[in-house]
Amino acid sequence: MKVIHIYRLAAAILFVLFLTNLYLFFSYISETINTLHSPKYIKTHFLQVMEPYFYLGISLLLAIPMLIFTFLLTTKQKKADKLKELQEAERLQEEKQRLEEEERQQVEQRNYEKHRDNIFAGLERCETLTEYCDLLLSHLTAEFEGVQGMIFIRKPEEEEFKIISTYAFYSETEIQSFKVGEGISGQVAKNREALIIGNIPENYLTILSGLGKSLPSYLAIFPVVYGNTAVGIGEIATFKKFPLYSKQFFNEISMPIGIDITRFVGENYE
Repeated sequence: MKVIHIYRLAAAILFVLFLTNLYLFFSYISETINTLHSPKYIKTHFLQVMEPYFYLGISLLLAIPMLIFTFLLTTKQKKADKLKELQEAERLQEEKQRLEEEERQQVEQRNYEKHRDNIFAGLERCETLTEYCDLLLSHLTAEFEGVQGMIFIRKPEEEEFKIISTYAFYSETEIQSFKVGEGISGQVAKNREALIIGNIPENYLTILSGLGKSLPSYLAIFPVVYGNTAVGIGEIATFKKFPLYSKQFFNEISMPIGIDITRFVGENYE
């Protein structure tokens, strides 16, 4: 910036000199016109008449390139300043996004811990498997704003997962049992990995209320695991999208729930 200011000052001085010489030039021209009747005067003062041309030319040779150079430097500096402003704006935007992401992660972590604590609250006081699953399902639907849910359990001596608890469930047909690998729930049992579905298959679930029938938008299916065996399957349906951490959350709670389940059904799984 200091260099540009110096060039601007130099260009301004040269331009003033140019204007001064231009004024002198026209003054001499005017004087010459007034003395045209005297050839002797013109001859005598020829150099004096030509002197303004000389200074005028020198001023032009110096001032015009200086002005052009100053203009180019100014244009370049403006572009550099604009680029710097854009880079600073991008940096501020990235910083804003970073802070927002940190805040979002902190909120999610608090929600994560809150969900975990609320879901397991009071389960240790349950005396039967049905009571345990009913309370667990009630907590799950409350925490994730579920509109429907169900829990299937496979006992050690059985091969099929059978329904043991439901929440707001409606179906015109009986709930079917399934084995490992059969259907979506059976595949979750096989993989022992939670699954979040964004587009629920048609006729998979239907919510019945005083307003009529409607189809939930999102479904979470998670395994209940004991050791390396899926001993149960939980399903939660909602109209609201699950949080980003939901899959990790369901995978994390699957084993503690599995340990609790074995208190009621035994541990003799093959």
